[in-house]
Amino acid sequence: MEAFCAVIDTGGFGAAATRLGISQPAVSKAISSLESRLGITLLNRTTRGQNISVEGVHYLVECRKILELVGRVEDGFISQTSGASGLLRVSVPVSFGVDQINPILPTFIADNPDIQIELSVTDRIENLVDGQIDVAFRMGDLDNSSHITRALCNLDRIIVAAPKYLQKYGVPKSADDLKNRNCLMWKGNAHHLNTWPLFESDSRKTIRVYGNFRSNNGMSLIAACLDGIGIMRMAEHVALPLIELGKLVQVLKDNHQPDDQAVHIVFHRDKQNIKRVRKFVDYCVEEFRTPKWEHAAHAAVP
Repeated sequence: MEAFCAVIDTGGFGAAATRLGISQPAVSKAISSLESRLGITLLNRTTRGQNISVEGVHYLVECRKILELVGRVEDGFISQTSGASGLLRVSVPVSFGVDQINPILPTFIADNPDIQIELSVTDRIENLVDGQIDVAFRMGDLDNSSHITRALCNLDRIIVAAPKYLQKYGVPKSADDLKNRNCLMWKGNAHHLNTWPLFESDSRKTIRVYGNFRSNNGMSLIAACLDGIGIMRMAEHVALPLIELGKLVQVLKDNHQPDDQAVHIVFHRDKQNIKRVRKFVDYCVEEFRTPKWEHAAHAAVP
């Protein structure tokens, strides 16, 4: 079952073998033995690779449930008799992951050499159970009561542009000016971020922005902003250090409406007694008790 799931997850027998730490022929033999015992074809092989069969799709769903259950049972016993160890699968949004989570991993790994980290960096919201994710970072409101949630920190967004953009097109003077400006836009799950909350004449308003560049990847939007393509409402953990370096300028400061978003770390209730999960969650909570970008915020104030 593990070999079958690994082939589907990685897209091939060779990659599955690498993940499992066994040989490619061993993976192929495991799949063939499984198909022979079940009397069905799980994978349709061709010279170009393999595709999962209809029967394989249904079997995959049940495999994941069974392996998840086995993992929880074994982890529960192992955690009682040993230190934190094993594979920890973590999911994190792209810009926050690259900018904030990657830098804190070396210390955690050095202090916990028996824990292996598998980091999924994606702006797609992954299902913790179906994706076999142990810990996930989430932005904004959460509504899944089956998960345990711990708040890491608040995260504001500010409107910024590169100096060369402002030199060419001028500085926007009011919220309504944004309607005539090229604004960098999100697509996909984060499309709601294309509506910007602002203050205008002491009253709150929202501006639906438009532009000629959009992406589902935060790092791509940040790069476009730095290149002077347009104006962006950017997470402060990225924006404030760039403002301090003079690479970006905050605009419409007087119209700024603080964002109520927060960064959370979430995990399934069944994972709460697994030592490696608790260890990682506690470490992250402590690391973000005073977010590093707050220092840049103080430095950015004239």
